[in-house]
Amino acid sequence: MLTKLTKIKRLLLIGKEIWHNKRSMRSRFIIYLLSLVLLAGSAMLILLNVIGILQPPSHDIDRFLEYELNTRTNDIKRQMNALAAHNIDLSQQLQQDINRVMLEQGIYNNYDALNNNPEALTAIQQATYQTLAAKMQQAPASGALYLINASVNTNLLEPTYNGLFLKFTNIYSENTLFNEICMFRGNPQVARNNNISLYSTWQMELNIHAYPQADTLLHAKENNISQQYILTDVAHLKESWEQSRLFLMPINSNDGKIIGVCGFEISSVYFQQRTKQANYKGYPLITAILDKKADNEYQGQLSNPASFVNATITTSSDGEHELFTAGQERFIGYTAPLKVGASEHKVAVMLPADSYYHLQKQAKMRLLIMLGIILLLSLLSAGYFSKRYVDPLVADLQQLQQNPDAPPQANVLELNQFFEFL
Repeated sequence: MLTKLTKIKRLLLIGKEIWHNKRSMRSRFIIYLLSLVLLAGSAMLILLNVIGILQPPSHDIDRFLEYELNTRTNDIKRQMNALAAHNIDLSQQLQQDINRVMLEQGIYNNYDALNNNPEALTAIQQATYQTLAAKMQQAPASGALYLINASVNTNLLEPTYNGLFLKFTNIYSENTLFNEICMFRGNPQVARNNNISLYSTWQMELNIHAYPQADTLLHAKENNISQQYILTDVAHLKESWEQSRLFLMPINSNDGKIIGVCGFEISSVYFQQRTKQANYKGYPLITAILDKKADNEYQGQLSNPASFVNATITTSSDGEHELFTAGQERFIGYTAPLKVGASEHKVAVMLPADSYYHLQKQAKMRLLIMLGIILLLSLLSAGYFSKRYVDPLVADLQQLQQNPDAPPQANVLELNQFFEFL
């Protein structure tokens, strides 16, 4: 302890000696001027930070991500609200169409009689085609469908459900008004009667095993339409290269029992077309609807198809941001909850981690360059004023030593009076 105190005392003595040796007019003037400039510069930096002009390097990026998250979440919620309104109307119209056909077939209100009854099921599809196709044109979706809890063949190992599943053939933009329609599931006779083609992997009925929530809704006991609509998790459509999710709602019988489901498809291609690509200083922003699979593990639809589309996304937090990891890919962003009826999801916006850190580094470099320029200007100004103010004084003092009778050159009032006194 004594040794440390001795060393500190020695350093203080050395500093004091240096200070006394540097007590010239020029050094004092430069020190005072630099102190004044640094004090004024610090006050200006504090003021700029308080009023929000000068912010941490990541502030602009985070503010941009938060704004985009709020914008995208509101846009998706508006889409879900529009689908819900269309779906309520679709469910009621389908209920009327089905009841009318069943009355004509002599099986009114006997829904068990629809099983293994291809004639009645085909008649229902023919009667409901225009209703479904019209709603499909109006709704912000890539397809429309309905399924009845019945099948033309109940002896299959995996249960299938009868109904119509219509899709747009090609999706080039969010606007699908004049797109060609094809039949993904349904009776081919109905397709021929309405002059539409069959999808490349068409089948008669749909197995909804890929959508567990749809199967749960189809067999639910409750029948409150406004509370029972759901947005399923994204899934790979069987016999299709596409991934999609379904917005579904029950079809009720006259006595309130659920006899089927109806709704709209949101394919990953449509989601990408509908989600406008945003960029932050040339770096693409990714928007996603994520579905929880386990603790901190998600899958979902992404606006950029090149970014870990089929991978499981692991999330964590650094206290300020959400961190997303899938394999070697890492992203930084924010998430917001998305509740659609009885289902819960997340909306996420994110930037590649490498891009985020590169932008942050650029912002730090800009700040350091700005501070360096301020410091350089301070030094140059101190040198300039030293030359303009101190040099003439030093020259007159030197002249006083060499030639006391010569008049002063600096023309400083106090120095002139001193020369006159001498």
